[in-house]
Amino acid sequence: MITFRGKEYKFEEIEEKIINDELDDVKEFIIEALRLCFFTEEGMTVVDEDGITIMVNGAHKNIMGVKGSEIVGKHVNDLVVNGEIQKSASAVVFETKHQETITQDLANGKTILVTATPIYDEKGHIYRIINNLRDVPILNELYEERMKQAALIDTYRSDIESRTNVEREGLIAESSEMRNVVTFAERVAANDSSVLILGESGVGKGMIARLIHSLSKRQSKPMMSINCGAIPENLLESELFGYVPGAFTGASREGKVGLFEVADGGTIFLDEIGELPLALQPKLLTFLETGEIMKVGSTKAKKVDCRVIAATNKDLKRMVKEKIFREDLYYRLSVIPVEIPPLRERREDIIPLILFFL
Repeated sequence: MITFRGKEYKFEEIEEKIINDELDDVKEFIIEALRLCFFTEEGMTVVDEDGITIMVNGAHKNIMGVKGSEIVGKHVNDLVVNGEIQKSASAVVFETKHQETITQDLANGKTILVTATPIYDEKGHIYRIINNLRDVPILNELYEERMKQAALIDTYRSDIESRTNVEREGLIAESSEMRNVVTFAERVAANDSSVLILGESGVGKGMIARLIHSLSKRQSKPMMSINCGAIPENLLESELFGYVPGAFTGASREGKVGLFEVADGGTIFLDEIGELPLALQPKLLTFLETGEIMKVGSTKAKKVDCRVIAATNKDLKRMVKEKIFREDLYYRLSVIPVEIPPLRERREDIIPLILFFL
């Protein structure tokens, strides 16, 4: 069925009108169809039931480098015999009885893509074969151009998403250095490994931690934060891991739930991890290795599922050498390190930061 200017035609109807010389109804359609055949940039040939080429359009010559008069009236295998092509797509269709697409390396050095489509008569025999020829280098150019446009769209989309995330978390990231950090943090969010954020005081380590949590699969669960250097050592263990009733003098009768438990399913942000007392480091290491915590005063371990993001402005590698920070804990924490450059190295952020705080 073909629709042309609001009218629908069956092939049999067109054929019958032509046989009965009723051309007025279909002549405009025939002229339009011929125009499409003659002026399309794709090469086109029509082969009859005996394998004889009966029609060739103008684009065929441009692609093949062979005049139509040299092809019309000849068998499809003649080009193979003459060395013009390696294989005839029409000959393949006569064998398989269905549409075929092949590539051909021509004698003129071109590579083309040929799609041969059979047309059947009322008895199911092949009546005609229509061959469409396309120049492969041109197709490759179009494909490469499309891929470039798709990559550009992805870049724009990524930039828009990144800016949206930055604005949502209140981050200032006008400099390329900070944008690189944000982009990396967005990728890190999809992973569930421990993250160690490094940078001087005031560079935005906490904001990057919140960004990672907000973009992760844990975003709907709590994110608990604690400054390891702001709480006395004797209280820090209880804050992190909790305690059972009667664990020590003055302990609550109900006990206490620690931040790791509160953050179950979510994220715990350990700021100033370099201040974590050496005595507590094995307990944190145990959690990172096993996913289990033990409350103060308890003898039973409890499974907790939370991601650890730590941050520090200290040189942990130096602290490891000085034996004041455990080496195994350092490597467990720094599975994914994120380093934030100081403001003096990203001057484009200075004015926006001033305006933000004003």
